[in-house]
Amino acid sequence: RTGLAGERALGQQGLAVVRIRRARPGDALVIARMANALNRHEGLHPNRFTPAIVRRDAFGPRRAFRVLVAEAERGPVVGYAAFVPGYNTDIAARDMWMLDLFVQPAWRSRGVGRALVTAVAREAVRRGLPSLEWGVRSSNTRALRFYRRR
Repeated sequence: RTGLAGERALGQQGLAVVRIRRARPGDALVIARMANALNRHEGLHPNRFTPAIVRRDAFGPRRAFRVLVAEAERGPVVGYAAFVPGYNTDIAARDMWMLDLFVQPAWRSRGVGRALVTAVAREAVRRGLPSLEWGVRSSNTRALRFYRRR
């Protein structure tokens, strides 16, 4: 699906044209790099998430998680969202848990994150899941602002 990502607000560089798609094994390197950048940003151990781990756990016979990527109009992957089905005891129902949401710095504030979250929510609906959950570290003030605007 290709389209304008998000809504324009004052001060933004403009809307990005991105295509949200399911990740492929060939995306493993860029997904690992972005995940490690997110880990560094959050003060966690960078470089533990390797392309081999992505290929094994996102595309192998016993998939541990799924990934959607945001691909810019001219090809590069500029963001990703990783998610897993889960269970919410509060509502006594299966749900979707978004593990990671990351957008390359040059592509932030252009609607790419919103497009990825929307795509994960649509996947939850497609699977008949009534809710989508995620967590944000209290130290990640930019992410907190992003989710509060939504």
